Amino acid sequence: MHPCTLQGADTVIYERLDPAYKPNEAMKESTTRHMEEFGSAGLRTLCLSYTEVDRDWYNTVWSPQWVEAKTSLQDRDAKVGVALLQLRVQMAHPMMRLHIAATVQPSGAGCVSL
Repeated sequence: MHPCTLQGADTVIYERLDPAYKPNEAMKESTTRHMEEFGSAGLRTLCLSYTEVDRDWYNTVWSPQWVEAKTSLQDRDAKVGVALLQLRVQMAHPMMRLHIAATVQPSGAGCVSL
């Protein structure tokens, strides 16, 4: 299996989680509370979603398609969307993790992870 991590804003990650996988709902509720707490404390946040996909499929099918989509000069957004959708289908049960990216203060260069 090949580890696969997606990162982005909470709303972006929530869209990519498998709605049929029940543990994701509880994780979304918990993560939303934490995101609000950290945001009101002045911290910037970043969500991560992690799962594993078949290594052969990733290397022979998805990765070449992703490179083609990301480097395309025509219909790039549509091609990236198709590649991400195919990855989501392969990600049977993506799990969500929460990561605090950085503080708002200029001197706050450190990161905090949960």
